[in-house]
Amino acid sequence: MGSFTRTFGGSARVRILEVFSENPEDHLSAPQIMEMTGISRRNVYLILEALLSEGILVKGRRVGKCDHYLLNPNDVRSRNLGYLESLLTIGHIEKEIRADEGIPLNEPLSIILHLDEGSISALSRQKKPEESYEDLIKRLLGSTLLIQASALDMP
Repeated sequence: MGSFTRTFGGSARVRILEVFSENPEDHLSAPQIMEMTGISRRNVYLILEALLSEGILVKGRRVGKCDHYLLNPNDVRSRNLGYLESLLTIGHIEKEIRADEGIPLNEPLSIILHLDEGSISALSRQKKPEESYEDLIKRLLGSTLLIQASALDMP
């Protein structure tokens, strides 16, 4: 179970959105989505059609008789799905840390955040030209986190 389903429940639509949020650059076929989610063929196609009509997904390449789908790069919701997945994951981690350490919700939480190259790339799309990565993370995540990572100012 990923962060989307932990937060929003396990409906078929949420599970499909979670697959795309965890694979934001991938072209996925309906059979791949069925395998990843356990959702029936009929429901996968119904949900894919709904997400297409809403502009969240677009059709990508066709391999044989099989269409592939991907997040719509021109849709603000789609462009930020992977980012939302990251925020939800961080929120779940923060909750677990608070529970393990006995830190109340009304007290600040300090953690060290280490970013890999993919995370920095995703963050750079959200970054304003005049702000540092540290300021960006503070703006996006709120002031409850103390950011302490030397690699934050790398492009």
